[in-house]
Amino acid sequence: MLYQMLLHTPDYFRAAQLQVSPKAPEYFDTNCQLKKNPLIFQWSIKGRFDELKILSGEVVSDEEAIKTMELMERCLRLDPANRSTAAELLDDRWFSGVE
Repeated sequence: MLYQMLLHTPDYFRAAQLQVSPKAPEYFDTNCQLKKNPLIFQWSIKGRFDELKILSGEVVSDEEAIKTMELMERCLRLDPANRSTAAELLDDRWFSGVE
């Protein structure tokens, strides 16, 4: 799961984040790098969303796509301190008109 998040966010884990996890030493070295050294492509959410739009065959407006990507970027932050709260997310423009 952490690898998947690393692929789609510009964030990196900081030592302070990893120090609170007892399992961190199993997966990360002392420089906060994944031990298994998988290839990190840094696929942006926008790039992946454009690809999925094409593969799904569904018509999604650019405006709706932008709103969706912005919401996802607010959710997929590695540091919880940088993530939006549930209340903040519910106020996101993606939810406008939803009751």
